[in-house]
Amino acid sequence: EGLDAVSTAIRRVVRETGASLLVVDGATVIEDIAHSPLALRRFAQQLHTQAAVLGATTLLLTGHTRGELGNLGAHVDGVIVLANERFDSRHVRQLEVLKLRGGPHVGGAHEFAIGETGLTVHPRLESVAGRRRPQEITREGVGLGTGVPALDTMLGGGLLPYSSTLIMGTPGSGKTLLG
Repeated sequence: EGLDAVSTAIRRVVRETGASLLVVDGATVIEDIAHSPLALRRFAQQLHTQAAVLGATTLLLTGHTRGELGNLGAHVDGVIVLANERFDSRHVRQLEVLKLRGGPHVGGAHEFAIGETGLTVHPRLESVAGRRRPQEITREGVGLGTGVPALDTMLGGGLLPYSSTLIMGTPGSGKTLLG
């Protein structure tokens, strides 16, 4: 029924469940049903406003690659790219924070692993050595931690509460697990 129906459904579910974290897995479908770039921009703005009013932080998961950032990436507060790259005879998962409004972040690609305890990020040594820890991202004095300590450090303390962040990457790169 279009983006207005999606927005209404999201608002209803967040209210009914009292959710403080909303994960939309498959955000590519949202882009597919938008009849124009303006409609997508309007939806992203509504989602951001709803999240702030309802007190929920939003993660949008999409299968886009870095080169396919598209219109949705321009209308969110953060963009995190996950990739499963091949180096010689092995595959390496990489994470890169492309955009994070409201706070500093550690740039560049960083390896991460998915194990029995979840996600573990391994920041490149040169990106964190000798660097003072960025000031915590705060709104009402609290940053929203992801549960992955090295990622929280890279994000300057975590995500900004009530923000929307796009997490994109190829299938199998770890988007759903991170979400």
